[in-house]
Amino acid sequence: MPLTAFLLVVVAAFAHATWNFLAKRAAHSKNLIWFSSVTEAVLFAPFAIWILLDVWSSLGLKAALFLLATGILHLLYTESLLRGYRAGDLTVVYPLARGTGPLLSFFGAVLVLHERPSLLAAAGALMITFGVLLSSGGLFAFRDPANRAGLFWGVATGCTIACYTLVDGYSVKVLLLSPLLVDYAGNLFRTIVLSVGAYRKRGSYRISRYAAPDRTACAAFIKESRMEFDNATNLDRKSGHRISCYAAPDRTACAAFIKESRMEFDNATNLDRKSGLWTEYLQCWKEASAIGILTPAGYILVLFAMRLAPVSHVAPLREMSMMIGLFFGAKFLSEGDMVRRMIGSAIIAGGVVALALG
Repeated sequence: MPLTAFLLVVVAAFAHATWNFLAKRAAHSKNLIWFSSVTEAVLFAPFAIWILLDVWSSLGLKAALFLLATGILHLLYTESLLRGYRAGDLTVVYPLARGTGPLLSFFGAVLVLHERPSLLAAAGALMITFGVLLSSGGLFAFRDPANRAGLFWGVATGCTIACYTLVDGYSVKVLLLSPLLVDYAGNLFRTIVLSVGAYRKRGSYRISRYAAPDRTACAAFIKESRMEFDNATNLDRKSGHRISCYAAPDRTACAAFIKESRMEFDNATNLDRKSGLWTEYLQCWKEASAIGILTPAGYILVLFAMRLAPVSHVAPLREMSMMIGLFFGAKFLSEGDMVRRMIGSAIIAGGVVALALG
């Protein structure tokens, strides 16, 4: 792998781990990805338009179909990732998603793009995959029913990663589309689709955090209330079990729900007087803005690296972001199990070295 490609992926790994940490921290916001997508669409629009005007005459039906495909896949990716972060820990969902993706990407690049990696590169890819699975708890994590939702969405996210890696790799290597144009097309599609749901819930009123005595009572309340919660599965393990933010269509419905439910709410009288979307944005604008910048910046660097090196090398090498993500989860989110996670990180590092040398 050329040194330039290697350095591009290293910088991208830092950007990727950072925005995933921010996404986990602000996962309670149901419209977080829409906020960040709009930010990206606005900031990168001049560059995308400039590139599009230059290549418009050479774009064909095949290129248009691949740009549409990347839009659909990136929408599925961000939705499954955020669902995973709402259901599980960063140090469980992130490594599982990043471990499933490169393994599928590696074999996909070999079978679909007809790349022929060396034996050392193949060993490195497998080491990275094993390392990230070990870091997330591996098959043992499936024994705990509380982890199953997060594990499911982690694997689902990994599958979308494998798919969009192959589609985008083909777009930049074979169709010779601009990496920035590929990324922007995917984000623009996601922005348009998510705008529909955001518009429908633009004026919601909210009740913040129902506190249940235990996990069973919390789950029963979710089932019996038949109400829509922004984060119904995010039950805190530290300070009681909670359901975050019931969204009501208007102030009257919100007040009626408080009266009829006869439940104890931490902040039942805090009914938003402003637009629900605006209030939600004010609570997470820093994370949304950073995600809107770091997500495209990191991925565009990866797409440029794919032009310089085989996809079967670039895709697994991106997983060095796991070491950064594990540190963020342990340091800032107090998710624990540092010994096992550090062993997994060491295996990831060995796989990265093998992949770079291969």
